[in-house]
Amino acid sequence: MVSLMEDENETLQFCSEAARAIERMNAQINRLQSMLTSITLKRDALRSKVFALRSSSALLLPTELWQLVFRLCLDVFPVISTSSTNLPPILLTHVCRRWRSIALDTPDLWSSLHIVIPKPSSFLLASKCEGIRSATDAFLDRSRDAPLSISLKARDYSGQAPGESPHEVEQILACILPHSKRWKHLKFRMPFSWLVTEATVELSSQDLPLLETVLMDDGYPPFLIGAPSLRQLSLEITAMQTVTLVPCGEWGKIQVLKLFWRHFELNDLFKILSQSTSLRACMVQLLFPSAVDTPLRMETIVMPHLEKLCLTANSGNNLRRILDQLSMSSLQQLYIREHSSLVELNTSLISSFQGFFQRSMCTILKLEIMIARSSSLSLNELANFFRSLSTLQELIIVENMHDDPFMDEHLLQAFTVTSPLIDVLCPRLSKIRFSDRFSFTEQTLLEFVKARSSPYHPSPNPQPDSISSSAGVNEPDSEDLTPLEFIFVRTPRPNFVSRFEKLNLKGVEVVMDSVARFSMISRNTGPSSKEIAIP
Repeated sequence: MVSLMEDENETLQFCSEAARAIERMNAQINRLQSMLTSITLKRDALRSKVFALRSSSALLLPTELWQLVFRLCLDVFPVISTSSTNLPPILLTHVCRRWRSIALDTPDLWSSLHIVIPKPSSFLLASKCEGIRSATDAFLDRSRDAPLSISLKARDYSGQAPGESPHEVEQILACILPHSKRWKHLKFRMPFSWLVTEATVELSSQDLPLLETVLMDDGYPPFLIGAPSLRQLSLEITAMQTVTLVPCGEWGKIQVLKLFWRHFELNDLFKILSQSTSLRACMVQLLFPSAVDTPLRMETIVMPHLEKLCLTANSGNNLRRILDQLSMSSLQQLYIREHSSLVELNTSLISSFQGFFQRSMCTILKLEIMIARSSSLSLNELANFFRSLSTLQELIIVENMHDDPFMDEHLLQAFTVTSPLIDVLCPRLSKIRFSDRFSFTEQTLLEFVKARSSPYHPSPNPQPDSISSSAGVNEPDSEDLTPLEFIFVRTPRPNFVSRFEKLNLKGVEVVMDSVARFSMISRNTGPSSKEIAIP
């Protein structure tokens, strides 16, 4: 009997323990099922994301299209300086494996570089220069065989050459000189003496087969002589001796020339221009004349291919002497600028302009004037000057605030005349830019725009006794008088732009004059173009 009761107790105990075990198992099963459900949901979401990414059109883009996008992301000259690690194309290699592969396999992404050497007083100069050299070597290696565009800046921020030995410059030159056969565009901002080294002396024309464009801050380095492809040249000349040794044939192959000249003599300028017979575009900035006033050459300098000319002179007399010496039959764009208050558009200068135009027999399409209008110049003389520009299509008048207004009430009224054609100033004019200095009324400006934007067209059947027919004898032909289409006015008058809304113009730009604001622009920014811009 006792044994039976013990068996029953054991059975009950077993059942109780088994029931608790079952409950624990059920709880564990519930937890696992919840985990399974959660994992399943995460899996499905991840699967959807992977599917979406794999089907993304961006990832399906061909490599060539990515290369085009990358090129559009780059500056013309990516900067290599102490703060260049976050700039393209280096940044492109940090995004993903494919972008890195594409960037490293696109040589022209690495073929342009603007190298900025720190000032000698910079903190940790040696370390910074070492980083710049490493980055330069990386660019040159990754560019493979692509033509190189190199800009090298080795001046301090004030534009003056550092006083210490340019050991850092020599090291950078040692990096880029072995690649001279790939140089295509070259810009050096450094003293001339720094370029005349043992390494550069060994360069010859055979080492520069691709070099097309050169910008130098200080003279004409000897290693450029004989470069077979050189066509664009920009020089800052502090003294004539830096260019006296240049053979005549060197100037004859240049098509785009920009001269920024200190301490000049006009005969030296004329010597260069007379030899530059292939020029298509030329810009000359003259600062300080030599103390020696030598007699000028008398032969006319004929430049048959020149289409664009920009002259910045330090005096009206020098500007007049230059114009009296030149003949340019292909000239289409002329820019005249001042470097001092000594340049004024006066009677003698207008006479030189008219003689230059008659001698050249050129077709001037664009004229920019940035010189003061002489107070002694009569309206009739100025009107005759513009009346002679019968082919002019675009006129730009730039004024300095310290000068008297160039465009005034009477001159604007003279431009308003549309009949007879012989009295019309610049009958082909379609674009004009000038400043509003309160020297004319709003009504006069509106009358000018209305008259020139919708010039009179004679009626097909004029009546002999009508007013229009009496004046119709001298009415301009619609083919001879071009409607004004674009006008740019810089004005301090508020709400001025609303006056032009209903006028028949394709383009209107009214800019409100305001206090000048200074923008913080990095001084280490590279050149914005590989070409020499004129003006």
